[in-house]
Amino acid sequence: MKTLARTFGLYQFLTAVILFALSLIGTHQGDYSSSEILGYTAILLSLWGIFPGLKNYRSAHNQTLGFAQGLGIGLFLTSFSALGISLVDYLYTSVVNPDFFSEFLTRSLAEMKATMTAEEFRIQSLEFKSQMEVFSSSGAMAGFMFVTVSLMGLVVSLVATLIYKK
Repeated sequence: MKTLARTFGLYQFLTAVILFALSLIGTHQGDYSSSEILGYTAILLSLWGIFPGLKNYRSAHNQTLGFAQGLGIGLFLTSFSALGISLVDYLYTSVVNPDFFSEFLTRSLAEMKATMTAEEFRIQSLEFKSQMEVFSSSGAMAGFMFVTVSLMGLVVSLVATLIYKK
């Protein structure tokens, strides 16, 4: 398990950090939609290491891998990606761009105002502002990203386990 963690866990952590940091470049320039697509792509690519990780584990253990065992290993490897992405997200929103939340709110409200009637905008903007209050700290956003990556990792782990289970 140590070798698995060092090899595939480190791969997933580094992939997550590098790709997610690159995806935030667009955010820093105000392009939130492209950055969001690149961010989810970075998450999925960082989780891709679950497949070779499970295959390697199965090969090293007499070609056997139970469902619970595979799922556990997949989630263990997922934690490396989740940690890397939440760390980058925290550093970005607290150090690199501490005004991220106010910039995002301002830009989002402007886009909403341009596409809604005055009454719809009033209702939606109040709801959006209340949602932003919940996630307007770097720690909360990093926690949210950790959970998001973990849930995506659960799905990838289930698929990989079903493929490599014997």
